[in-house]
Amino acid sequence: MSFKIITDSSCNLGVELMDKLGLIYKSLTITSGNEEIENYLTNEAFSFKDFYERLRNKEHFKTSLLNVEDFTVLFEDVLKGGEDILAVPLSSGISGTYQAAKIAADDLREKYPDDTLLPEMDKDVSRLQTVAERFSKIGSMPEPTSD
Repeated sequence: MSFKIITDSSCNLGVELMDKLGLIYKSLTITSGNEEIENYLTNEAFSFKDFYERLRNKEHFKTSLLNVEDFTVLFEDVLKGGEDILAVPLSSGISGTYQAAKIAADDLREKYPDDTLLPEMDKDVSRLQTVAERFSKIGSMPEPTSD
């Protein structure tokens, strides 16, 4: 079984690494005042150095989530190629991006009934939510390790 990993810019891996790993990604949009910065991962006019400087100067930024249509297009392009999908969007706890991905996946289930990773993704998300809830009850969060 062949599959593609789809994520958004919140994964913080950088364009070069995502390209090297063969990830499919879509950038969230950043907004400050009237300025809207799309595709900030590849936007040469936007530098993270400037972004952090602006944050230090108390400038407020917002991100807009990827919508259902964004995910439907991304998912369907992969499914048409006969591959399965593993989607890793921004956490449902801080964004509606996960819900948009889930709605798109649910909408496409009928059209692509042979996709086996969609139901497995639901199970994995449920397991991760259970683990996160347990850690929140004991006042601890797991620390990532680099093995």
